[in-house]
Amino acid sequence: MLNAVSVLGEDPTGTDVPGDDDVTVPADQDPSLSVYKEADSAYAPSVGEQIEYYITVINSGNVTLTNIVVKDPLTGLHEEIPALAPGDRREFITTYTVTAADVEAGSVVNVATATGDDPNGNPVEDDDSRILDVIDGFIQAVDDHYEPVNGTTGNPNAGNALDNDTLFDAPVDSSDVIISIITPASPVTPGSPVPELDTETGNVGVPAGTPEGTYTIVYKICAIYGGGSKALDGGFVDGIDSLARQVTICDEATITIVVVNDAEGEEPVEGEGIAAIDLTKTAEPATYSAVGDVITYTITVTNTGDITLRNVRVTDEMVGLEEVVSEMVPGENKVFTVEYSITEADLATGEIVNIARAVSETLDDEVEDEGTATVTLDDEEQGGCKGFDWGPGTLFTTILAFLAMLFSSLFGGGNIRPPKV
Repeated sequence: MLNAVSVLGEDPTGTDVPGDDDVTVPADQDPSLSVYKEADSAYAPSVGEQIEYYITVINSGNVTLTNIVVKDPLTGLHEEIPALAPGDRREFITTYTVTAADVEAGSVVNVATATGDDPNGNPVEDDDSRILDVIDGFIQAVDDHYEPVNGTTGNPNAGNALDNDTLFDAPVDSSDVIISIITPASPVTPGSPVPELDTETGNVGVPAGTPEGTYTIVYKICAIYGGGSKALDGGFVDGIDSLARQVTICDEATITIVVVNDAEGEEPVEGEGIAAIDLTKTAEPATYSAVGDVITYTITVTNTGDITLRNVRVTDEMVGLEEVVSEMVPGENKVFTVEYSITEADLATGEIVNIARAVSETLDDEVEDEGTATVTLDDEEQGGCKGFDWGPGTLFTTILAFLAMLFSSLFGGGNIRPPKV
């Protein structure tokens, strides 16, 4: 800073006498750049929805800054400011669309930067970031199934759709969510009663006189987060001084109600109803004669009780069968067909005993059944000697087996049992 002073006077003769002096005081330069970033919500919304970001760049120093570049890589923002005097600011609005990858990561991290030059050409920079938690998926609506419900008498409390729904991994209370019906139950005949969902409580009711049939209701639960007033760092942005956008998270599920019209059509409760299962197994053909012969097993599983069985597990270890039937209504059956190829060991034993098993957990108990199918070696095909093949390979195998039994008898105390003829 230059400070100059001058004086003017007269000598005794009246002639002007001027005088001046100056002092230069070095200025204390303090270049500074400040970036402030805000989002229009405290949470990241669902996939496909947008987040709006507000970026403010301020010259917070005492010298003019030039060649300022403002960037937001996540949103693609790239702006240039030729010069910014002390105290001046620029505002920018940019948007970002939430992706499935953001939901998987659990948050959206966004950083804005600004860089410029001071009067001496030295770089000046600043940045600001916002991390928004993704709340998509924090609400879970789970499908419901109610059966059988007596349509003749009706049932005003067949169940509650919210019983197995969760919000942030906690049970849902009707006061925490907004319930809406996407697809109501369709009547069997025009004007006939149908099951109903109470959008205030989540209760599912079946009016008296509801015709027999299977009804579905598709519903949605939503929770609202955010809102209120949030002051923006750095002051006003295009006239906006607070962020109050709310984020709504939702999920959908389907309610299935099976209505019957008889006196026994009450929904089974813990300890009531008969749970039973039957498994039968057959083999075709019933005999075999050579290595490589194929035996086809047919396994039939039937719900012989009067309540629905769930998660019926059918296994046959010998052939590697393992199937799970999610649901079997009374009287329903499932058929499985598997194949098995005869081995040399099967020729030596003379028969194959195969067992299949079905198990289901229902109500407070477990029901199960098993079925056995036995196939035997064909005597005629083997020259009248059951279990013995006079072919070179099988003969050698049988001799080894006989010697092993002899060794066991002599040194292990066992009894010799010759091949079965």
